[in-house]
Amino acid sequence: MPLAIGMATGEPQMFAYNRASQRMDYFGPLVNLSARVMASSTVGEICLGPATEKALSSGKKSSLVIKSRGMHNLKGVQG
Repeated sequence: MPLAIGMATGEPQMFAYNRASQRMDYFGPLVNLSARVMASSTVGEICLGPATEKALSSGKKSSLVIKSRGMHNLKGVQG
């Protein structure tokens, strides 16, 4: 199954328990950023927001191939 992944690191500002699904729902800028980063990735890619890359340990970074695509404007995301 083709897969594209987007990741953003931080704490969601809003959340609520969904009684229908019996799971937590998360809202706010971090969730929006994660969705926009995911939308910018193509099949087979894992795209990271800057805070996620910064949070990676040097040991983990050394085992990955990380290539910058440069800065992007993401709809609905400031900064």
